[in-house]
Amino acid sequence: MNQALPDLWALQQLDTQIFELERSLARLDTGAETLRRRDEAKEAAEHAQARLQKIEADLTDVDLNIKSTEAKRKDYESRLYSGKVTNPKELDAMEQEVEMLKRNSDRLETRELELMEDQTSAREAHASARQVLAEAEQELKETLERSAARRGELEEQLAGARKARESQAEKVSDMDFALYRKYEGLRAKLANVAVAPVAGANCGACNIQIPGYLIRDARAKDDIVICESCGRILYPEG
Repeated sequence: MNQALPDLWALQQLDTQIFELERSLARLDTGAETLRRRDEAKEAAEHAQARLQKIEADLTDVDLNIKSTEAKRKDYESRLYSGKVTNPKELDAMEQEVEMLKRNSDRLETRELELMEDQTSAREAHASARQVLAEAEQELKETLERSAARRGELEEQLAGARKARESQAEKVSDMDFALYRKYEGLRAKLANVAVAPVAGANCGACNIQIPGYLIRDARAKDDIVICESCGRILYPEG
């Protein structure tokens, strides 16, 4: 039996583990999608706040205009009914001014009612948007925390696997340097998998049926047996 073959298979398993851990790290959720939803919720909340502030500012302006209009109307009515103004033309002009101020006041009060309704709607929309934002921020926080914890676990496992790999590679190299070099060359060309298990009568990597004489040679574990289809080193487990 080639004593290096079982150790070579163990090295392949470590390299496969390292590959999977590195892939898991690369695919780890960085929170990008959750961040996008949070940013959208933040923009919506800011828009709702801006709308509410605009309505409230308009309400303030309308209220000031109503008070100003009412003050002017009362002033004209006071002068109109004071008896101090006797000129008919002047009295007529004052009456027209009072009527105009009344119409303006009615228009402003109607506008004020409309804005008050808009304000109620805007407050509800703002509260809803802030709730959505709070939930999105919480989701982002939890996602980042989970990601950080998972990253820590994977990096710890990867460090352990790399350390074990270094020791195993040295062991194989010391036992059969030529085999180790062949393994590394195949691994570089064959997507990190240089050694494939024999699965029944098939290659565990390419799944092509292996000729019977190669299976016998592989099970003997005396020499290196190469899959005629994919070119990987065959290793019969068990």
